[in-house]
Amino acid sequence: MLIIKLSIQILAKRLEDAIEQRNINDIYDSLIYARPIFHTGEKTFNSNTLYMANAETLPAQAHFNEGSAILCIGTPPQVYFNCRLNLLIIGEEQDLFDINNKVHQIFDAFDLWDSGLKQSSGEWNPLQHMIDISEPVFGNGLSIMDSNYNIIAQTALNRTGYSGGLDEFGGISVDQVNSFKNDNAYAEIADEKEVFQFPADVLPFRCICKNIFLNEVFIFRIILSETTKSFDSSDASMFGHLASCLEDIPSRLSNSHPEESSVLASLFKNIAGGYSYNQSIFDKELNHLGWYHENTYRIMYIKPSSQDIYNMTMYYFCSKIMREYPQTFAFIDNSIIVVIVNISIIKISGDDFFAQFNYFIREGNFRVGFSNYFEGFKNLREYYIQARIALEIGLIQKPTVWTHTFADNMFLYMLNKITEELPADFLRSPVAARLQRYDEANQTEYLRTLTVYLGNHMNAAQSAKELFIHRATMLYRIDRIREIGKTDFKNPDELLHLQLSLRLDRN
Repeated sequence: MLIIKLSIQILAKRLEDAIEQRNINDIYDSLIYARPIFHTGEKTFNSNTLYMANAETLPAQAHFNEGSAILCIGTPPQVYFNCRLNLLIIGEEQDLFDINNKVHQIFDAFDLWDSGLKQSSGEWNPLQHMIDISEPVFGNGLSIMDSNYNIIAQTALNRTGYSGGLDEFGGISVDQVNSFKNDNAYAEIADEKEVFQFPADVLPFRCICKNIFLNEVFIFRIILSETTKSFDSSDASMFGHLASCLEDIPSRLSNSHPEESSVLASLFKNIAGGYSYNQSIFDKELNHLGWYHENTYRIMYIKPSSQDIYNMTMYYFCSKIMREYPQTFAFIDNSIIVVIVNISIIKISGDDFFAQFNYFIREGNFRVGFSNYFEGFKNLREYYIQARIALEIGLIQKPTVWTHTFADNMFLYMLNKITEELPADFLRSPVAARLQRYDEANQTEYLRTLTVYLGNHMNAAQSAKELFIHRATMLYRIDRIREIGKTDFKNPDELLHLQLSLRLDRN
């Protein structure tokens, strides 16, 4: 079945040895020409139609519709040069029927390619098959990069040229992905629906690309690399045809993020969200990893950068974490990367592991919250919350710091919780309140003295040194604090209340 149409540039390129002269309108780079028909004397030439004729049979006066084209043996009258006609002139010594056969052979080759593309959905690996049979058409290498920044298919001529190359799984290096996500030129084409070209300063060579979407979700990008020969003017239109064939096999394009369909990821999300789950299935999935309830774990709650969210690199980093850091499991939960690490069976010490991981966090411009260490998964949800709280409070207190632990932020969390219903003024210790009123009325500093005294674990000598007063003066102030505040510092509950009050005063 004769299906495909070609552009005039494709025909001109493949007949260049026979063509002596050409008059091509650049706007006609589209695939609009079916197989040629012989001119039979008519004076009106149809639009988007390719004719074959001997020059001496062409009428001296003619009307040319938009997109008319003639493959002519010999030089036609001048009128054929003074219009928007696509004209290819063959030497007079050539036989019209021989040229016709060559043109049909060109169409045959492209029809064979087109048929192969349309039949690729039945192949075991349709994406690889489609670019393999397309490589001879373009004469340059082709590759397909999925939304996880993995090269999932590439041809023999392709040389990806990404700095750092590909890892053993076909993934682009972290350095290159970080470069992409922070590059304005790269960000601008993330949602591009048409065929576009990468400039040479983004990659080591020019590339023609097309993003493939399924239900408005980016699935992968097909890339034609200018690594073997210079691009032809017809490459973009033929590349668009290849891309349209890729879009015709949606069943092969679904499940773009395997992590989303992971049974274990779904179970972890259910547990973290407080939903019911099947314990036996959960144990079975853990056993597949070689993880057991008696092992020690830690949760990392990673906030990606805005560039990661926009460029959809989070799934790439999930895959990268699990490859680069064995005994981890990573998944996406509400635009957060959640990582669980089995501390018991990592091959290096915990300190070395987190030193390496923290370097990864800095390089990716991430922020991370760490839970406490825990054994088994009985209280997994609570430790998940710990990691989230560590990140949330850590970002408020120290937004420029990369890593935040729950242990370092636990007290601030407690202070925040106890003031959820009542402001700090309504939770204040009566002792602190009495001292403050006295200080305001008498211009004394008993409340500040108490703060320093408790901060130094009730060490009078150290407190006197910090306040730059004599030790005897410090002892006198302590006696006055006891008297004014009506306290003897012997009640542990009262002391705790005092310390909390003073801490709330500083927040």
